[in-house]
Amino acid sequence: MKTLIAILSFFSLAVAAATPAAAQNFVHLHKGAISFAFARNGVLAKVTAVCTGADGTVAVTITQTGDQSNSSPPATVSGMGSSTVECNGQSKTIAVSVHLLGANIGDATASATLTVPMAMPVTDGPKTIRIRFPVLEGMEQEEGGND
Repeated sequence: MKTLIAILSFFSLAVAAATPAAAQNFVHLHKGAISFAFARNGVLAKVTAVCTGADGTVAVTITQTGDQSNSSPPATVSGMGSSTVECNGQSKTIAVSVHLLGANIGDATASATLTVPMAMPVTDGPKTIRIRFPVLEGMEQEEGGND
């Protein structure tokens, strides 16, 4: 009987070792966001995601208080936006458009959540981000950066 248990244990370990581990889904909300006036105080949040399976959705929520804004709006403003992301196991960086009426240049509190069918959602945040004017591609490291 002990031999049978040992053989079964060996085979179960061999099968577990041969089974690929489930890939971990990951989302990262970068510290820099770009304000664009043509959309009435819209904000583009830079998000990097890695996921597998069916395409996922990244939802970003941004809140800016009067103390965080350089223009000190009288009240807290918040907004949400979402975008799909290709889930092929490779890192994908996307821009998520968030309508943030009344926001201005300054800091804000944000979070990003990646949702993929048949998987637990993953979230980065809440954390402080910086809303700035656009910078040219390749110059993300300037004051405030987009990392």
